[in-house]
Amino acid sequence: MKLFAGNNLLKRLFGSLCVLCALAGNLLPQNKLFTRSAFISVNQSEEISGDITKINYKQFVNDNLPESKLENFEINKAEGSFLITNGKQRIAVSRWISPKRTRSYPYERVYDTLAHSGVKVAIIPVVKDEGLGGERDFLQWDTVSLLSLLDVRIILAYYSEAGKNAKRADRITAQKFDNNYITSRLNEVFNFKGAGMERTRSQTIKSHL
Repeated sequence: MKLFAGNNLLKRLFGSLCVLCALAGNLLPQNKLFTRSAFISVNQSEEISGDITKINYKQFVNDNLPESKLENFEINKAEGSFLITNGKQRIAVSRWISPKRTRSYPYERVYDTLAHSGVKVAIIPVVKDEGLGGERDFLQWDTVSLLSLLDVRIILAYYSEAGKNAKRADRITAQKFDNNYITSRLNEVFNFKGAGMERTRSQTIKSHL
């Protein structure tokens, strides 16, 4: 009997591997993103250190991404992964619901963009607050580092609207991104001529991460 893992399971396994890679690394924020890793044995005091400079991968499960136009784009109605064009070029985008890696399988969305030969971008909320009685998730440095290694640029975003939770008075739900801000940042990505890591570093410095 042959066992077959569905596409979503394979993508979530990829996400789990990404988390393990991120947890193995210690960030050096001064000059590099996610280049120094240290592995310490439980039974030994010796430390083995090394540099991670690149992740090589081959994608086996490809989905056809829907395409949107920048001129009439609405981030809050977009799919989890999609292509967006300004009429001259296309970029592949993954939209994160939360900065926490284990809640909404965001690496599955990133995986769907990796087959794109051009620029790849992840839109990530820096903070997701669900109210006094809910969760409060924050973007972690190792997430930024790992995406930089995968050559995925990052748009640091924020929620500007939310609604009351009908079942819990101490929670909010249906958070929405500021669409004008997102389209402005996407336009910057289209016009940016430097390396992806350069833009990521610039964004994190401006945001004081």
